[in-house]
Amino acid sequence: EFRLLHSALMLRSKVAVEEGEVDSKAEDEWTAAKNRVEEKSGGVGRGGIAGLAKTKKQKAMEEDLSRDRFVREARRNILLGDNDSLGIDDAAVALRNELRQDFAEVVPRSSNLVDSSFELMEYQINRLTERSRCIGLLLTKPTKTNSTAAAATSKKWNQSDRDQAWASAASFVGPILNDFDESTVAAVSKKVRHSTCTMSIGVITARWMTISVSDAAVFEVDKASSILSQCKELYAIEEMKEADERKQRGDDAIGASAPSKDLDRALQIEAALSSAQCRRALALASGDAELRKFIRSATATALKWEKKVTSKRQREILGEVGAPFLQLLLAWSGLHRSPFSLCTVTQARSIVRYAEESFEVLSTAWGRVPTSVESILLRLAKADVEGQLPGGYVPDGETFYSEVSSSLDKSSSIQENVIAILKAHCLCGLSRIALVGINSAGIAQSAGSYARDCLGALDGSFVDDTFLSEWRAPGFLQSSASFHVCTARQLVAESLLRESKPEEARQFLEEAVKGSPLDFDAALALGAFRLRLVILQGGASSDQEKKVAQTQLLKAAKLNMNKADPFALLGIWYERQADTKRAVGCYSKALLLDATHPVAGRGMLRMKPYEEIEHLCTAATSETSPVNGWAWKAVGRSKAMDEGDDEKAAICLQQALRSRDISASSNESLAFFFSSANECAETWAELAFCYRRLGKYSASLRAYTSADESLSGEMLPPSVLCAWAHVELELGLFEDAVSRFEAVLEASTESSVRPLASYGHGIAMVALSKTLVGEGKFGSALEHLFQGIQSIEALLDEEEDLTSSPSTSACCFKLLGDLYTMVSSLPVSLFADKTDDINKGSMRCDLDCCSRHDEETLSKLSFVSKGEDAYSKAMLAHKEDSKESEFTDTSTSLLIAAASFDLGTNLLCQAQILAASLGEGTGGNTQTSMLEMREKCKGVEYRIDESIKHFRAAIESEELFAPAWCGVGSALCYKDILLAQHCFCRAVQIDKTIADGWSSLGLIYADLNAASPASETLDALTQVADSPFMWIGRALLLEHDEAGNVQEQESNLSRASDAYRAALQVANHPEALLGLSVTARRLGLSNIMEAQNEVYAYSAHRAATRESHFALSIHRHLSGSFNAGAQALDMVHRSENAGERLSAGCASVAKEIMVGGVDSDDGLCIEDTSKMLEQLSLDGTTAPGVIDGIVQTSMAAVEAVGVVCDEATSLGDGSVPEEVVEGQSGSLEKARLKVRLHPENGEHFLDFAKELAKEYTAGTTASTDDMRVASAAVDRAASLLLDEATNVHTVAPRRPILIEHNGENGASLLAPGHDLSMHKNVVPRVVDADLVSESLALRAWMPVEAIASEVEEGSAESNTVDDTSAAESLYSLQRSLLLDPENSMARHLLDYGV
Repeated sequence: EFRLLHSALMLRSKVAVEEGEVDSKAEDEWTAAKNRVEEKSGGVGRGGIAGLAKTKKQKAMEEDLSRDRFVREARRNILLGDNDSLGIDDAAVALRNELRQDFAEVVPRSSNLVDSSFELMEYQINRLTERSRCIGLLLTKPTKTNSTAAAATSKKWNQSDRDQAWASAASFVGPILNDFDESTVAAVSKKVRHSTCTMSIGVITARWMTISVSDAAVFEVDKASSILSQCKELYAIEEMKEADERKQRGDDAIGASAPSKDLDRALQIEAALSSAQCRRALALASGDAELRKFIRSATATALKWEKKVTSKRQREILGEVGAPFLQLLLAWSGLHRSPFSLCTVTQARSIVRYAEESFEVLSTAWGRVPTSVESILLRLAKADVEGQLPGGYVPDGETFYSEVSSSLDKSSSIQENVIAILKAHCLCGLSRIALVGINSAGIAQSAGSYARDCLGALDGSFVDDTFLSEWRAPGFLQSSASFHVCTARQLVAESLLRESKPEEARQFLEEAVKGSPLDFDAALALGAFRLRLVILQGGASSDQEKKVAQTQLLKAAKLNMNKADPFALLGIWYERQADTKRAVGCYSKALLLDATHPVAGRGMLRMKPYEEIEHLCTAATSETSPVNGWAWKAVGRSKAMDEGDDEKAAICLQQALRSRDISASSNESLAFFFSSANECAETWAELAFCYRRLGKYSASLRAYTSADESLSGEMLPPSVLCAWAHVELELGLFEDAVSRFEAVLEASTESSVRPLASYGHGIAMVALSKTLVGEGKFGSALEHLFQGIQSIEALLDEEEDLTSSPSTSACCFKLLGDLYTMVSSLPVSLFADKTDDINKGSMRCDLDCCSRHDEETLSKLSFVSKGEDAYSKAMLAHKEDSKESEFTDTSTSLLIAAASFDLGTNLLCQAQILAASLGEGTGGNTQTSMLEMREKCKGVEYRIDESIKHFRAAIESEELFAPAWCGVGSALCYKDILLAQHCFCRAVQIDKTIADGWSSLGLIYADLNAASPASETLDALTQVADSPFMWIGRALLLEHDEAGNVQEQESNLSRASDAYRAALQVANHPEALLGLSVTARRLGLSNIMEAQNEVYAYSAHRAATRESHFALSIHRHLSGSFNAGAQALDMVHRSENAGERLSAGCASVAKEIMVGGVDSDDGLCIEDTSKMLEQLSLDGTTAPGVIDGIVQTSMAAVEAVGVVCDEATSLGDGSVPEEVVEGQSGSLEKARLKVRLHPENGEHFLDFAKELAKEYTAGTTASTDDMRVASAAVDRAASLLLDEATNVHTVAPRRPILIEHNGENGASLLAPGHDLSMHKNVVPRVVDADLVSESLALRAWMPVEAIASEVEEGSAESNTVDDTSAAESLYSLQRSLLLDPENSMARHLLDYGV
């Protein structure tokens, strides 16, 4: 102990002297630096910055003046001195030797002397480590500070100095660590144990920094790892005891987080242990059974630290022992087995990125840079991630392989054997990439050439004592070469097979086996190839070929009994021979060796029921493997089909799709022997089924899309396509569903699929037609209905066995009836060319009182009546099925009630078609109400009675069937309105969410002017559905409201128009369109108001007129020309339009509007309209109501028609367009004045341009300059009008609105009243399409006239417009006619030849 005490005191005194020197030098440098900073910054008297804000540079200078910095620099300079002048190193060695002499007796005593001695040992190892770190930083970071330190030592440092410094640190503590055993570690004090951990970590760090793989270094690392492992266990035991003691004392600090120093020490121990473990694993042979366990552990630890260890200091701790890089090498293992075999592409990228970041931290903090081999290994790992793992970015992988290959060609510091292995790895990677992207024989040739180059690079022997980085297992290079040779041979054979050269592939593999008869990989590759040929030849393969394949696989199995591949392939061989027992035995053996083997697992699923091998699938899913997708798929299918748990099934199938054997099976060496080439698409389809059953239709749609994309152009199975189409139906993607069903019907001949596709096609056609009707595309809707009808009728004709299944035939007939009944919602004008197949004799008696549209009505009625026959057959099928069905009476009665309801609905639609042809709903004083329709036509009466009968039958079958009550109520509206009201009330009592009942009831109340119950009913409808009838009903209430003065009634009509607009936002209902057309022009603007707001009133009237006309046009298109009131209103619009055209000088257009523009399809002429309007007011009364006002206005309009036509016929056509010629004298100056007053008004500019053009064409002294002026005016007019049309401007009233009304004494008063513009605070300044059309036509006319003028003056050589001008003119004419097809100027110019 005396000698130990003497050695400890000697070392401590020397350390104290060194620390004193460090403090002295640091103090001097710190003081000098502060003085220099003060001199540079200056004082107040020298123009300094005292009291002013500090600049960034000054703040940086102040921060750089910390004393700790100068202490570190001083210590660094002393440690980098030329020699150890104080003799600290020798003193430390002497202390170590004294401790070792009587180690077993002295150290376990745990005296203060021993604790102090180990603290000094810890100080020395930290000192040596710091010296090594400083040398490394000098070599890697030649900063100004480091240059100063290097100059202070007057020595040039090199890499050997750094390695020697680290070796000195390891050799210092190595001997004393060898003296520790398990009993010693357990017996020492905490302080000694702490110092021992520091020295152990120092040894592992030193050996990592120098990449030493000598036997002594390996022994030191293993010994340090053993000590750290034992210390870790002791620390855990002590922490548990302390926790129990705190718990017994009730200490409040229970659960408090540990100090950061303790956490860093724990992380240091974990990192050092992981580093040592990885080094041991890398020393194992590639076929060692424990290697897989080490790979799994290293992969899991690397992924855990990549997520949790984020601070810079913690990353330094991991990097100083090399844990991230060593974990990468082990997780990758790409030089002797499949790369990243236990990782997904995302996990592999994380591990590689973490290793790269670790080297960056090491370079900054320790001066440790990766060697050339380490850099190449990092790049190869990244290349394998992108080039070989599923989901990698293959172009990056190809780039990395090429870069590494180029760097290896230029390298001179790496051994030739190592270069050959790395070069072969690059060539194999490039060959795989070429095969994955194969599209032609040329690409296959390049893949084969890469593989052949790889074989050429490995043609030679490899010395056993050559190490590759941390791989130091005996014969590692030879093992790696064998792995790459096997891989290259398989790639060559694969390329030959893709070139359709199987014989060459066979010869190549046979020669490989002859050259290496004991090579397991070569034997397996040949056996797999022979089995592949047997499978491809099928029955054509001979018994000899089958026997040879079996023999070769048995040889491969004997060469390595721990490999699962040959047993799995033997299982396939026996399965093809129908030897079930031996096949199952081989598959079981393969799964015993590798629980996740993709070939064996799929074979067991084929041979055994899932219940018998459920334990195998469970075991496979518990493994962390990228090729256990087969097991996840089987478990998911069982969860979905057997247990009905779609949630868990979806999770399992998702996991299967993340597995490499499912998502990228083409990259697997044995992918040919998998069950199906389309397994990825099948898995996506099963996942889509699960999502569909869970109601996640969007997710199901995405899954089906992924299934389709995974097939790369091939077609999915018909059943999957049908299921996909049904999902699209649920999501409202009707067009996509139709195309999907049509693809199935076109491509599939399966009897089990075609009925499903035909029925789905019919459903899709009904849904798509409803959508098209809502969009106003009636012609397209009719065509789709015809296609659906043809599909269902073809199904009924093709499938004879439908009659044997009443429930199936009932569904088909019901759908056929829906298709025919849907025709009733289409305009009657669509059936003008479909009247040849009508059985007129059977229907003529029903149409005695119909209008002149008999043929069209008969055609439409004929189509709808076919739905009655289909529903009748569906009814019979349901009744027949009820006799054989095992369901309860409630189920069958509900089906019969639904069938009766459908039949009654079809008959009601037929009655409505007939009633509409008789002008139902015209209103006014005409006899066109629903109650009067039944008396007018026997066909209506018969169909209403039959409809009521079937609705009652539905109610008798199922009394609580609310739709039947609504149906009978709708039919009773033609007979007894009170009974109808009762039925609707009963319907809403049964089902308070039935929208049809509430809307019908509300409309009845509104028609009877029962404001209060109508309002309550419509409020209830608002809570049930977004229906247009709730707004139509409110509009009717406002129209019928006669309370208040005239001005308030006008206000109600204005609000009614707003209600109709709201209804049209929900749906384009004909009644809403007619109501808007009638009420839109009732703005309630008095003469005084119009005088006060001239521009506002003009714009409001103009917008209202256009809106009314537009709504009426759509209404007549939807409902035909049967409504006489709508025809009368249309005549008013035509008269107004003709008057505007005539006042604008377009007499021929006015004539076409009133006479020629009304074709025979409209069925309207001047004489007929006059007679019809007279019939509408036969009683001579002027009862209040909107229709009476229309009648009176229409009579006046018709009387003016003759004047308009006479005026139009008295005008002749000239060579110059009418719009240019016609005008009034002196109008040019008026037009010019308007332009000056309103320079931004496009209409005024157009009038001005027309006047200029008229003057130009009529004048005798006109010049080309005049034409240019006119052309500029036209361009300006067109530009302004187009801008107003695309960017709508609004107009607001300029002053408060006053309303004129009568006082109590009858006097006329002017008083501020209700602001009737509150619903229209602003109105759009509408630009007529005909004005824009005129400006464009006039623009097209200008170049033609200009060329003609130049020819007359002799200034032009040709009388034709150049190509550019002609194209621009033609484009302007096309736009003009699109905006206004009746533009006579544009028509004239087209005839002129522009």
